[in-house]
Amino acid sequence: MLIFSTAGYDTDLSFLPDMYELRLDLRDNCFEIPSFFHTKKTIVTLRDELEGGNYTGCVADKIDFFIDLMKKTDFYIDIEYANLSLIYPYINTAQRKRLIISIHNYSSDIDQILKKIANIDVISDCFFYKFVFEIDSFFDFFMIHKELLKKKIQFTFISTGSTSFFSRVLYKNLSCISTYFAMKGGETAQNQLTDDDVLLYNLQHLTKHTAVGGIIGGSQILKSLGMLFYNNYFQYNKINAVYLPFKID
Repeated sequence: MLIFSTAGYDTDLSFLPDMYELRLDLRDNCFEIPSFFHTKKTIVTLRDELEGGNYTGCVADKIDFFIDLMKKTDFYIDIEYANLSLIYPYINTAQRKRLIISIHNYSSDIDQILKKIANIDVISDCFFYKFVFEIDSFFDFFMIHKELLKKKIQFTFISTGSTSFFSRVLYKNLSCISTYFAMKGGETAQNQLTDDDVLLYNLQHLTKHTAVGGIIGGSQILKSLGMLFYNNYFQYNKINAVYLPFKID
C-alpha cells in the first residue's frame, strides 16, 4: 500500500496512491481539513513535537478533535502509542479499525528500542502499527525487524537513518503493510521517498518475489547512475527486478 503524505498544499500526482496522509501539524491551522481529502481514503496525522512533529498544543484538544472526526467521518487517525489510552475507550469497535498506532524513537540505543517493542501492548483491532526508528546499521535493522515479526501484528517499519531507503522501498519484502512517500520538495519526514522514487523504482509493481540487486558503498553511491540505468532497463524489458543503493560505513 502506497501512502502519499502531504501537508495538503499540493496533491497533483501523475498516479493514484492507495491512501493519503494529511499532516495537519505541518499546516498553519492544524484543525482545518481541506475539502479535497473528504473524498479520499485519508489518514489524519497531528504529530506531537516529542515524536518528530510540529504540534505543541493541548493534547486534550487534539484527542477531542480526533474523537469527533472518528464519529463524523470515515477518516483514519494516526495516534501516538503514548496517547492511545486517551482515545481508545471513547471510540467503538468499527472506529478502532481506523486507527494507525505510531511509535517513534530516535535513540541510537538498540537495547532501548528492543525494550520499547517488547513492552508494547498488542491491539489486534487497529488498522496497523507504525514504527519509526533511526537505524544506521543493517544488522540492527534486521534484529529489530525480527522482534516486530514476533508481535504478530500488521505493521509498517520505517527507518530514518542510513537504512531508510531500504526500509521504504522494500516494504513488501519486509512484510510491511505500507510505505509513505511525498511530492518532491514537499517531504513531510526525514529521508522520505518522493513521487520520482515511486516511478523510478516501480514501487507500484514490486512484490515479495521481485529480484533485488544494487550497489554497496559509502554515501557516494547515492549518486550512482546505475539506479537510473538498471531500473529503466528492468521496466522497459518487463523484468521483475529492482536495483538499489545500500549505504554502509
